[in-house]
Amino acid sequence: MNTPILRTANIVLRPVSVADAPALQTHFVNGHVVKHIGAIPWPYLPDGARAYIDLCLNASLTQEIYFGGIFLTTPRTP
Repeated sequence: MNTPILRTANIVLRPVSVADAPALQTHFVNGHVVKHIGAIPWPYLPDGARAYIDLCLNASLTQEIYFGGIFLTTPRTP
């Protein structure tokens, strides 16, 4: 079963891919970010995002799971 894609004017909920690993890694090494999310190991390993994405994508091949993320549709301005 495919993960549904949901859109608004500013954000999209879509499946996470291996290409998202660098962005995920950038945010998950920040303790202030991960303290509000359960089940994330700390300290976050240098390849933690890629390993987690691989784990979830492999699990989705044999189980009915949805693995998605919320992403901005336009770049954030400082």
